[in-house]
Amino acid sequence: MDVIQVLTEPLVIIAIAIGVFTLRVIYLAKRLKTASKDLTFADLRALDEAKKGLNAHKDSLEVARETLQENLGGARDTLRHYDAPFTKTVEDRRKGIESVMDDLEKSRSGYKDEYRRGIKEARKIVRDAFPRKTHRAPKDL
Repeated sequence: MDVIQVLTEPLVIIAIAIGVFTLRVIYLAKRLKTASKDLTFADLRALDEAKKGLNAHKDSLEVARETLQENLGGARDTLRHYDAPFTKTVEDRRKGIESVMDDLEKSRSGYKDEYRRGIKEARKIVRDAFPRKTHRAPKDL
């Protein structure tokens, strides 16, 4: 008989599967027994698990960074075509703000002029209301 024909027999396949399963269980049992005897072994296993988790996290972070860079690159390429309308919008907004500022400055200057006129008129009224002081004695004395 050929080796391949023997290995394809259902009973041989079942025997191999049971043997592999039994050897795996025995190996895991020995490993757990040694782990229970050595207290630091559990810590080493936990440390290895943490390193694997951290590496998986780093890989996912790297994938996220690459995705972000691709999205930013696409956005930059898209915005390159909209440079002229964006500049026009900024210039229009700047002109609008400048016109509002000019109107405000004009209204302030008008307010200052009115304020100065009011101060002058108030001084004039105060001067006219009080008599002038002189160093001469009054005539009726």
